[in-house]
Amino acid sequence: MAIRDLAGCGVQLLTCDTSQHTRGRAAGLQVSKVATKDPGAEPDWSALDGSGPGVRTQRRARQAAAEAPTVS
Repeated sequence: MAIRDLAGCGVQLLTCDTSQHTRGRAAGLQVSKVATKDPGAEPDWSALDGSGPGVRTQRRARQAAAEAPTVS
């Protein structure tokens, strides 16, 4: 591979990606697949209503409050 010519020595590929690991092996590189950290449990998407305190939600709430007719 061209990277070996540039480096002038052996090259080892470190990856977390299984597909990249396979392609590196096929290209003749020494490849080490490092373990990935477990991302944890999947969030309960049904519990989320989708209207969280995001920037857009806050902006829309401010605009709605500013445009609301005032009663005097």
